[in-house]
Amino acid sequence: CSFGALSMGENGLPQFDYDKCVGCGACASTCPQFLIEMMKASNKVLVQCNNREKGKAAMTDCGVSCISCGLCAKNCPKQAITMEDGVNGSIPVIDYDKCVGCGLCVQKCPRKCLVKVTPLEAPQPSAKRPDPVGCVACQTAENLNQEAQQ
Repeated sequence: CSFGALSMGENGLPQFDYDKCVGCGACASTCPQFLIEMMKASNKVLVQCNNREKGKAAMTDCGVSCISCGLCAKNCPKQAITMEDGVNGSIPVIDYDKCVGCGLCVQKCPRKCLVKVTPLEAPQPSAKRPDPVGCVACQTAENLNQEAQQ
């Protein structure tokens, strides 16, 4: 990060300094594992895990891995979730233009792969930050840190 907003934490996950982030997206475009995704700070639900392994391997590697059951997509009243097929399975993809943040998908997910998040407070618009954004990895890491502290 050219702005010093990204560092690797002791847990091996990226940590973001939101005061330094300008939302340029460089972190998302260069992440070799495609773990960082730019999204609007106002989004209310996110997919915590991008692990695309199947069954036991996925569950061993990630405590919140998607098992491709599709319950989130089947139960979404706004059809805002689709299952994106990959070589080893599929993961939920949320269409944030349709998602109203009701949280039904979060309730139905047996692996807690989907989580309801408190949207980041958007700073006042400026020339430096015209469209406040966050990323899946940083919001996930922040949520995991908050859960660990509780």
